[in-house]
Amino acid sequence: KMEYSYEFSILRIDNSQRKLLIEKYKLATNIDFNINRKLEKISYLDELIVNPLLIALLFVIFKSKKSFPENEIDFYGGIFLALYRNHDDRKGGVKRAFKANLSYSDAETIFRKCSFLSFSNKDIEFNRFELVNYISKSVGKGHTVDPELFLEDLVNVTNIIMETEYDTYSYVHRSI
Repeated sequence: KMEYSYEFSILRIDNSQRKLLIEKYKLATNIDFNINRKLEKISYLDELIVNPLLIALLFVIFKSKKSFPENEIDFYGGIFLALYRNHDDRKGGVKRAFKANLSYSDAETIFRKCSFLSFSNKDIEFNRFELVNYISKSVGKGHTVDPELFLEDLVNVTNIIMETEYDTYSYVHRSI
């Protein structure tokens, strides 16, 4: 653990808190759909959407795809898709350009490989050098990607990776 770093966890919420939070999100996002009823019918979602961050991510996916993910894999894949493809749609006029100029498919492949490598090594917090090294190892043969630019895209455009103080990085949520 690095000096001056803090670890926080997000507490699980109960069903009544979840239903209330979902209703607030529905009002804020103008989504007119009975999400609570859908959650009751889809057991994996009911078990998966257990904290405010995951509820927010469900709304990001729903707004992007106009449908619910079919399974857990679709849920987590949908997060990357929604944040990468629609990164600025919800920010009211803000447009930030991707610096690495990757297709969605290439970016997702590199991100998945990077995540796999880091989790295999039980790394969830990195300094810049370590994370750039994971990204470099994740770029396939025949591709030319500047790992520094891709890291900037992940941090500044999609917010999938967070930069904390003292040049430390971590995933916004370990499940992504």
